[in-house]
Formats: sequence, C-alpha cells, structure tokens
Amino acid sequence: MSTDLYSVKMRASRKENGSEMHISGAEKIVESDRLQSICAQLLERAMHHSKGEADLSILKWSGSQRRT
Repeated sequence: MSTDLYSVKMRASRKENGSEMHISGAEKIVESDRLQSICAQLLERAMHHSKGEADLSILKWSGSQRRT
C-alpha cells in the first residue's frame, strides 16, 4: 500500500520598526488524510502565538510524494 505525502510549511511575521520580525514557523511532512487538520493547526498557531499577532502569515503545501 502506498500513501501520498505532502510538505506543509507555515511562517508568520509582522513589521516592526521597518523590519520583519519572525513570530512563528513550522515545517512538516504529512500523509494526505492529515493534510487538512495539520493546515488548520498551523494556521491557528500563526494567528494566536505567544510572541504576538502576525500581520503576514504564509501557509503552503506542495505536491504529493508516494511512500510505499
């Protein structure tokens, strides 16, 4: 049996004094059946981080890779 794998990346930042301040980031490799829940978890993390509120959040996932 093979499983599709996805690379999921999240980065959250905000502008502070003219420069970009990193708030949160994560990178995971996930199976296709967990893709939606992991994206939701990372988005929640970006929006409600203890370092403060981000004004830019990027969430991306890229193509499937087969694991056999």
